[in-house]
Amino acid sequence: MTKLELRDYQKIHNQLPKTKAKKKQWNLNNQMKTLKYELTRNYGPIAFDYYLQQYLVQKGRCAICGDWHPHCAKGRLTLDHRHSDMRVRGLLCRNCNSAIGLLKDSPEILDKAKKYLGY
Repeated sequence: MTKLELRDYQKIHNQLPKTKAKKKQWNLNNQMKTLKYELTRNYGPIAFDYYLQQYLVQKGRCAICGDWHPHCAKGRLTLDHRHSDMRVRGLLCRNCNSAIGLLKDSPEILDKAKKYLGY
């Protein structure tokens, strides 16, 4: 089997309902393992410890809207950081993290959005 054939097979196999169900169940059973892997891969070895510490400080709530974590994507908060220097700011729900990103991390754009909304 060539690499191309293997890739095509894997695409088809990964779309099968049985395969999707197995992946979903594995992810549910291994949430902390997955979280630790993703944070370590993206932010370095201390990120997971920081996440747990910050989670306790924020009591499992978004630092902006205060929403509790089960309402967030994947049932967890996102580690928010400045893209310019990767400095971590806190834990946010998916909506607040997306909003900050869409506003390009700019206080000026945020002020304009507040003015637009009448605040």
